[in-house]
This record gives sequence, C-alpha cells and structure tokens, in this order.
Amino acid sequence: MSLACLGYRLTPAEALCAVTLNAAAAVGLAERIGSIEVGKQADLVLWDAPDLEYIFYRFGSNLVYRVIKKGQQL
Repeated sequence: MSLACLGYRLTPAEALCAVTLNAAAAVGLAERIGSIEVGKQADLVLWDAPDLEYIFYRFGSNLVYRVIKKGQQL
C-alpha cells in the first residue's frame, strides 16, 4: 500500500480500497468480505496511527496494533 501511494500516486483512501473491497470483488468475494458491514466476515487490522495517511507514509514500519480474523483476535 505504501508503494501504491509513493510510487503510483494513489491517495491513501484509494490504496486502502484497492486492497480491501476491490480485491475481494476481483476474486468474487465482495458479498462476504472486503468491507465493514453487517453480515460480512470480520477481518480487521487495527493500526497504532493518528490517521490513514500516517500508515502509508511510514514505509517499513510495523504499525499493527491488533489483528482480528473471523471475529477473533489473533
């Protein structure tokens, strides 16, 4: 996602959409995953960051605070 922002000039919001909802749609799973909606599988990454832009421009830094897969914390 950092490379998408820095190398291809996508905005952080565009990069996030590309790797979530658009990626799910590309493999035919947009009805089940890819966005935070009632009825969809809860796969989330929570970052320790003040805003979305901070995540993508801290290339090489691990800002992951918590990972949730199928509604369960890993």
